Amino acid sequence: MALFATQEWSFAQKAMDLLTTNPFHPGWMEKQREVMGESAPNVGDVYAWQPGWGLWGPDTVYPNVVALSDQITEIGDRLRLRLREGAVASEQELALYETLSLYRLYREYGSQMDRWIDHAVRGSRQPKEPDAAPDEPPSPSVKEVWRRFLEDHKDLLHLEGRTFPLHFEPSHLFACFYLFRRAFYHIFFNIVGTSRPITRLRSSVWESIVTHDFRSWSRALYQRMHDFPTLITGPSGTGKELVAQAIGRSQYIPFNPVKQEFVTDFRTAFHAVNLSALPSLLIEAELFGHIKGSFAGAVRDRKGRLEECPEHGTVFLDEIGELPPEIQVKLLRVLQTRHFQSVGANEDRPFRGKIISATNRDLIAEMQAGRFREDFYYRLCADQIATPSLREQLTDRPEDLGLMVEFVCRSVVGEEQAPELAQEVVSWIHCHMHTYAWPGNFRELEQCVRSYAIRKDYHPIPHTPPDSLERACAPLAALLLTRKANLAESERMLFTLVRAGTSTDREAAEILHCDYRTLQARLKVPLPRSSEK
Repeated sequence: MALFATQEWSFAQKAMDLLTTNPFHPGWMEKQREVMGESAPNVGDVYAWQPGWGLWGPDTVYPNVVALSDQITEIGDRLRLRLREGAVASEQELALYETLSLYRLYREYGSQMDRWIDHAVRGSRQPKEPDAAPDEPPSPSVKEVWRRFLEDHKDLLHLEGRTFPLHFEPSHLFACFYLFRRAFYHIFFNIVGTSRPITRLRSSVWESIVTHDFRSWSRALYQRMHDFPTLITGPSGTGKELVAQAIGRSQYIPFNPVKQEFVTDFRTAFHAVNLSALPSLLIEAELFGHIKGSFAGAVRDRKGRLEECPEHGTVFLDEIGELPPEIQVKLLRVLQTRHFQSVGANEDRPFRGKIISATNRDLIAEMQAGRFREDFYYRLCADQIATPSLREQLTDRPEDLGLMVEFVCRSVVGEEQAPELAQEVVSWIHCHMHTYAWPGNFRELEQCVRSYAIRKDYHPIPHTPPDSLERACAPLAALLLTRKANLAESERMLFTLVRAGTSTDREAAEILHCDYRTLQARLKVPLPRSSEK
């Protein structure tokens, strides 16, 4: 007796290809249609935004997801019955049956994991559906779900005399499923939009978590992802920290089958450090820690962020482009040897976490200017992600403005009032700022929504394009040539002019090739009186 009928074999092969493809990839929808054929319903813009979300993410009821899942379950049941009756099966056929069974387990238990994640992130149970029973029970415990998972795993994959090619341990599968759900949760809720730039970004974030081939990842690479630093680049205000959170909070966390618990809480496994907010002298102590008496004010031992980071955690270094060269050398050693020394200490300490860094600077230009070490850059850049500007997104898909505004409104006024406020804000923007370029990106859009909620108005900072800035410098040059100005006056005039033509201190500092804190100091300190009459 053969295991597969001809039609079942064709369906299973296409389904396995679909289920092992990056679900956020733009081509995912085409593969889904290949699996379902003419029966695939038209799902519209929902899948243009999140192609694989319904199939791999929370239990949102889409017709094609229901149809495809039902087909997988039905064929899987027939295959299991034939295997128990002694059907002859090749290794490839067993691999196909195993993939269908694993997806069935994933769909069955992923919805429970979504509730754990939502509870952990929001601090409360997931909101009920409109038609949910008023006495809906709380989410099952991890131990309870694990017990039922083991029973179903045994029923599907512990068939007498059969050895399946992948043969994953149940605890490893449980941990992988939990990672997939966390990845989807953070990518879906943190990265909003339907444009091609944002679609590419979601796909790239997924690959940073489980690589382009999560079959290989699930066999071996899942244990080594902390060895791959991730570098996030992009303009200021484009959500680089949200991308870092999505990656850092979706790392592999083993499940301990003896204690029946995950070994680390993903909420406490992400440690963010804003390097630009720290004085240069304190950055080293903040990252590496220090021992008592190592410098003035060190009255006790203190752990740094690298030591506080758990084995399966992440340290996020924001504004890595502003890191002093001497600290770049020390972090380079961490990336090379996975060890570091606290300030004032002699013994090495291990670092077992993952490093994610971000910058809005052009690191290639910084290297050419001698401010960023080339060897350090090449240690950081193995895995790179670029966040698109808000202007790029809205140019590709103008209607995304409504999605983004409503996303902000939910955090400003809550779920119930968000749609009404969003409609008002979008109408106001279309009337008053229709051609605005949003130089402050998503962060500026957030402030626009907040300003409208308070004053029903928003006044953006005047922004001078680079070509206009060049023309504006001509009067300054003429002024310097026609009067006797001391160095402090000249510097202050130049800094003021450049800052007036940009949207942020950091943007002005980049143009002037100085640290933004230097810029701020020059603008705040009163000018000295000239001694010349």
